[in-house]
Amino acid sequence: MMNNNKTICICLLFILAYFTHVSVSTPNFSLNLNTPPNKSAYNKIINDVRNSVKGKPEYDGIPMMSAPSTPFAYIVITLLAKRGATDVSLSVSINKTNLYVVGYADESTRKAFFFDDSKDAEATIFPGRVQLMKVILKIGGGYGDLERVSELKRTSMKLTLDNVKSSLLSIQGKVGSEAGFDKDQASFLLYRHFQKGLDLNTFRTNSTVMSLKVNPTIKLVPLKTVGSQ
Repeated sequence: MMNNNKTICICLLFILAYFTHVSVSTPNFSLNLNTPPNKSAYNKIINDVRNSVKGKPEYDGIPMMSAPSTPFAYIVITLLAKRGATDVSLSVSINKTNLYVVGYADESTRKAFFFDDSKDAEATIFPGRVQLMKVILKIGGGYGDLERVSELKRTSMKLTLDNVKSSLLSIQGKVGSEAGFDKDQASFLLYRHFQKGLDLNTFRTNSTVMSLKVNPTIKLVPLKTVGSQ
């Protein structure tokens, strides 16, 4: 299914507690991997993300996601970390229509890595950034391909702040020709599931280990567009 081919969304919403809203026209968010989580930040980012993707029509009181736009619209999420005393970052672009990750950018190398079916990549995915060279990812976005290349299994992975940060640092600043880069890149992309995060409304923390719980009373934004079957 198309969902399995493109649902590669980095664990960002598993750890939404770290997000800080930072933008205006194109929805932009940042995730500070060095900042402890807090409940108010989590609730705020959940609402910010939902509000940025929902459309006006409602069915049974539940807002639908907006219909696809032309050109495609995106949400950009910047992951912030430190390598020693140096600030580093990677930016992830997510299709606003379906919440699938389409690529990520590393401005330190002036490269943006995209899945081969991403559209309008050069012009609209990372607006206002320095000119970035487009590089097509060698790996697919499905779980099977990512697990195969990363040599990891989702069932045994631990979604911790340290692991997310380590996976970012393993690829940040690299141009793609380094030994083991594809494996590290797949690991970074496997730490995710953006869509699942929208179904969750509370979280608990145990040290740096995050655990989110479903809140059955909240009205969710369905992951489909108006008119879809």
